[in-house]
Amino acid sequence: MPSHQLADRQTAAQDLLEVDAVIRTGNLRQVPDATHVCRMFTWEQLTALTDECGGEIPAGSASMWASLEDPTVPAEIERSPDDRPSTLTHHVRAKCKRIPPISAYLTQASQTGQSPTHDAATGLELGGVDAGGSMAKLTEEQRQQRATARARREALAREERHQRAEERRQRWRREGTYLSWEEYKAGVPCRGCGQPLLGHASDRPPQSRMTNREREERDIAEKQFQERHGECHEGRWLISGCPVEHCFACCPTPPMGPKQAEELAKILFSSRSEDRKKELDVWRLTLTCDHVIERTQHNSHNTYSMGITRCSECETDWGVVSAERVGPLCDQEVIREPGTPGPVERERLASELASAQAKLKRQQKSAAATQSRIDEIRAKLTSRADDGNLT
Repeated sequence: MPSHQLADRQTAAQDLLEVDAVIRTGNLRQVPDATHVCRMFTWEQLTALTDECGGEIPAGSASMWASLEDPTVPAEIERSPDDRPSTLTHHVRAKCKRIPPISAYLTQASQTGQSPTHDAATGLELGGVDAGGSMAKLTEEQRQQRATARARREALAREERHQRAEERRQRWRREGTYLSWEEYKAGVPCRGCGQPLLGHASDRPPQSRMTNREREERDIAEKQFQERHGECHEGRWLISGCPVEHCFACCPTPPMGPKQAEELAKILFSSRSEDRKKELDVWRLTLTCDHVIERTQHNSHNTYSMGITRCSECETDWGVVSAERVGPLCDQEVIREPGTPGPVERERLASELASAQAKLKRQQKSAAATQSRIDEIRAKLTSRADDGNLT
């Protein structure tokens, strides 16, 4: 075989390996000199990720991905019988099997004049598609039903993640995986993966500012991380000064140092208890166990920040389905007419009113200056026009 044909075949084989690696992992780092590096997902991965996050995909389609961008791609596949089976396998794997394409809804709508209005998998009412292809509007009851179901799914997903994390922490305690502060400072490596926790390297720069050498080092580190934690499917963490990344599923984070604990104690206990009490709000929470409990948090929060909390009746951690702010903690101890703000609430409202009035005064001053400038410019334009008419 001529050398140039052999080189062409070797190049094609290498290209195919890169394509296989990209479609298998979704990681564009497999392609050398890639100008756009990202992580891609198949429909199977995307729907699983959406379910885990509590989202919804009403419709979608992922067919004929190979020919949408470059019509010559299928022709190349046809001319390469050896590559055809793997390519078709990737094509079938990437297609969406769980979510019907929007064309399916439109086809049924055109044939029957109406579309599916009930999802048997979730038990929810769907909006539907009319014969013209327009999505029908949901009723307020359907919106509320969807919102409630979505909130419960999200709470259950948080519960599951919390349970996995708690089981992991208990296992680490039983097996002695955690390091003491002395062991950490002495340079003992992570007992989860055996990799170092301390180092003296500078922090890695952003990808856009990396040199070629730094990109190569990053790619090597990424490959090593995937070899160690490719099946963990959890987040990763690292410590400033050490280039080695660790996995939340395998590697417990190092302990808090004495100085950090002291600083944290100062923040938590720097103010008087009565002052702290005035800053707390009461929230009424509905949990996945269907019990309703009350908890407090700082009034700077507009929403309840904890997704998991312990039920005082079940003595178990459950997900928070809904949270309603009741009002300041101190006002709950004051007898007053329903709907009437208590002393702390009135104090907060007065402070908020003063802040809003000061803001309005600043805005009015700025608007007056702008209006003055507009009048000045308009006067100059008028005078110049008059001078031109006299000339």
